Amino acid sequence: MTLNATPLDSSLTASLSLWLGEAFHGRLPLQGALDLAHRGVIPFRKLSASNLENLRGIENSGRPYVDSPHVPARVLTKDGRWHERVLFVSDVVYCGHWAFSPSRSFIPVGELEIVERSALQMPPFVAWAIYDFGESGMGYVTFDLVMRDGKRIPCWYSGVADFVELPAQYLPTDIVGVENPHSKPGKDHLQDPEIEWCVHLSPPAVVRRVGPMLVSILADPERYIETRPVQRDG
Repeated sequence: MTLNATPLDSSLTASLSLWLGEAFHGRLPLQGALDLAHRGVIPFRKLSASNLENLRGIENSGRPYVDSPHVPARVLTKDGRWHERVLFVSDVVYCGHWAFSPSRSFIPVGELEIVERSALQMPPFVAWAIYDFGESGMGYVTFDLVMRDGKRIPCWYSGVADFVELPAQYLPTDIVGVENPHSKPGKDHLQDPEIEWCVHLSPPAVVRRVGPMLVSILADPERYIETRPVQRDG
């Protein structure tokens, strides 16, 4: 469903209700979708050709899905500010895999100027392994980062694994491995840094490939494509 509306347009509520009912059988809350609209995330927008090309040039962990992975990046927004930890996620993966949360921070696609690799990116092979560990407890995973000099840094992550902020003497390129999953968490453990999210429009072909893997949330990929709120640029 193509829309040319601001987040505060009264017609948006009816459009979102249709989308959530048809594509998710009401499994996602309307208030969560309205919150995304107020933040400028909905209607979904596609990335510009240059930003998409830059994003595709950033190596990533391939998680949660090879056809639509998380991509960590650094971005410059139109207000002249740099954002060092921005996770790019397609709309179908965000809605079907992460659902809605009012506690997250977002950068709307329309605010992007430049997208480039972040110096705070977790090495992709390490991020892949962390995701593969699964949870150590309710909503978190613990592990040790192995550094080039042999030091081990215990970590306690409760969010995504695509970024890391190490002690000052280290860079992400100093990480050579990850071990000891599911150790007991402690106060000295390094925690995952705060991030911002950028949710972008995914092509129909991606929705059709990823949709069947989101069956617990996404009821019908075709109805998702037909009813999702999409921004018409220009």
